[in-house]
Amino acid sequence: MYLLVESFIESSDPAVLALMPNFDSEFQEFKVALEAVSSASEKQIYNRTGLRAQKETLQLEMVNLCLVIANRVRAYAYDTDDQFLYTRYDRQQGSLLKLSDTLCFDYCQMVHDETTNLLPLLTAYSITVDDLDDLQRAIDTFWEWVTKPRDAISDRRFSTLALANSLAVCAEKIKGMDIHMRMLETSHYEFYMQYTFRRKLITPGYRKLSLRGVVQSGLGELLSGVVVKIPMLNVEAITTDKGYFEFKHLPPGVYMTSYNLEGFESQTQPVAIVANERTDVSIDLGEGNSLRKSS
Repeated sequence: MYLLVESFIESSDPAVLALMPNFDSEFQEFKVALEAVSSASEKQIYNRTGLRAQKETLQLEMVNLCLVIANRVRAYAYDTDDQFLYTRYDRQQGSLLKLSDTLCFDYCQMVHDETTNLLPLLTAYSITVDDLDDLQRAIDTFWEWVTKPRDAISDRRFSTLALANSLAVCAEKIKGMDIHMRMLETSHYEFYMQYTFRRKLITPGYRKLSLRGVVQSGLGELLSGVVVKIPMLNVEAITTDKGYFEFKHLPPGVYMTSYNLEGFESQTQPVAIVANERTDVSIDLGEGNSLRKSS
């Protein structure tokens, strides 16, 4: 709708627009805010599918290198009747890949560190310093990747705040434009109605639905059971099995929303609600367990 209004005003007769004092200044500020909306929206584009594929590739490489070493240490433990060591190293690829990123990282780092200490005893089992160095490089590469989604989430929060602020400015400026446009309701009725048509053009189904969103982990996994609240309005919703939530009949304004799910970091985010429009948001929750790197 905003783009329709912008296009209509840009192509309008300047002489008609000049009949409305201060309309142009409102319109110019509206255009600046609308450009900021476009810029903030572009920054929110986040290729979760690509990040997930990269994560799986790096994790698989790390796990496979880890298992090459772990299986040899396991044979050593069996030969020396070290039941504790045998049990610790008795892991399969599938079970490791099902672990959370942090636990998988911790296990591979443990294998590296303990094997380093046992290395003088493992000569006959063909474990070398180079093998351990390769594993450590894979661990470090995976660890560097783990932080990237969190950085992307932080960047996304800033762009979302900028988007909400810009939408609020658009709503404020177009309200002023509406007030000025009423000056022409009688004298330039056709022009006034053309503006009004574009101004109030609504996509079917959006009128009642004010806010719709999806909540997912930093890896793009859809999260169900997330409690979504708008404290200022005293309303809440819970995400579906596919991670979606919605609110209907919200009054226009900018509100803080909160997102909470056990095991994940709680998030807060501002959203702008515009009359007769639907606001769509996408929320990323980071895992709540702290990330640790073994020394």
